[in-house]
Amino acid sequence: MSSTINWPALISFLIVTLLSPGPNNLSCISLGISRGYRVALTYIWGIVLGIFTQSLISGLVSKTLTEAFPSFESILRVVGALYVLWLAILTLRSSYVNGDQDCDSLGFKEGFLLQFLNIKAILFVLTIYNVYVSVVLGNFWLILLTAVGLGVRSFLANSAYALFGASIRRWMGIPWVSKALNIFIAALLAWNALDLLGLPAKLFG
Repeated sequence: MSSTINWPALISFLIVTLLSPGPNNLSCISLGISRGYRVALTYIWGIVLGIFTQSLISGLVSKTLTEAFPSFESILRVVGALYVLWLAILTLRSSYVNGDQDCDSLGFKEGFLLQFLNIKAILFVLTIYNVYVSVVLGNFWLILLTAVGLGVRSFLANSAYALFGASIRRWMGIPWVSKALNIFIAALLAWNALDLLGLPAKLFG
C-alpha cells in the first residue's frame, strides 16, 4: 500500500474521467436540455448520494480486502490500468450527443440507483481508493472526507453538464471538435494507465 498520494496522477485522472462521457454526464446533459436545471437538480442529488454511499462502502471494504489478500492492491493496479485503457477506447468511439434518451422518468431514485448499476462508477471508486489514495484506507474520517469530496466533485460536474448541456451538445455536434476532444482525453487516459503500471518511471527514470 502506498504511503503517499501521487497528486498529479490523481488530479489528471479525476479531470479526464470528469470530461469523459458516461451515463451520469450524458443523462444530465439530456435532462438539462429537455427539462431545465431545476428539474435536473433532483436527479443530480440522487447521483451525488449514490456516489457518496458507494464511495463510503468501497473505502471501508477495501482495507479489509487488502489485509485479507496482500496482493489485492497489485492486482487492482493492473485492473485499474486496464479499466483506464478501456475508458480511453470508449472515449475515442463515443459521442457527446444523447438526444434519443427519454429523460421524463429521471428523478432522485433513478440517479441514486444508477450508481450501483453503473460498472464505470464502481470501478472508478475502487480505482480511486486502492490505487490513488490507498493511504487513507483504515482511517474512517479520511475515508468519509474522501467520499464527501467525490460527492462534491459529482455535484459540480453533473451540474455543469446540466447547466451547459445545450451549448456542449451544439459544439459536440461538430465532428472535428468532438473527435479532437476525444483524442485528447483518450491520450491522457492512456498515459494515466501507463503511469499506474509504473512504465514511464521505468522508461525515463
